[in-house]
Amino acid sequence: MDNARTLMAHKEYQLAVSLLRSVLSRSPYFAPAIRRIGVCHRELGRMDHALKCFQVLVKTEPKSENMI
Repeated sequence: MDNARTLMAHKEYQLAVSLLRSVLSRSPYFAPAIRRIGVCHRELGRMDHALKCFQVLVKTEPKSENMI
């Protein structure tokens, strides 16, 4: 996750998405990875993908106050 955060800080959003997807392949409902993928998609202008991520996040972590 730290590597993804570093990539995002350097605006390497597509690389971060790839890394975060590998995290999700091991832990499909890991909320921090889902949220970061959504943020990356938002930054890449892929609002439909970002929205899907955030919708999944709401379903997996409905009581979280710091989702987005």
